[in-house]
Amino acid sequence: MFNALKYIRNLENVGFPRDQAEAQVQILIEAIEGELVTKNDLGNLKQEIAHQFTQSEYRIVSKLGVIVVTTTTLAVAITTWLMKFH
Repeated sequence: MFNALKYIRNLENVGFPRDQAEAQVQILIEAIEGELVTKNDLGNLKQEIAHQFTQSEYRIVSKLGVIVVTTTTLAVAITTWLMKFH
């Protein structure tokens, strides 16, 4: 967690005027609050990616099932058709 008061004191201890130290802290606070990704954000993203991956897996499996059924049906039909000629 960011300790703004401690950061201001550290800047003052190395020679920064109070107003400059406060301005730097304000800039950091705005950057932290607006631009950085939180652990919660990453967790939400991870869940969304996992959900999308699972949905993609279901679609692939169902399409493969259709391919297998279609191929088997064609193989049986061709074999039956060929057997009529022998």
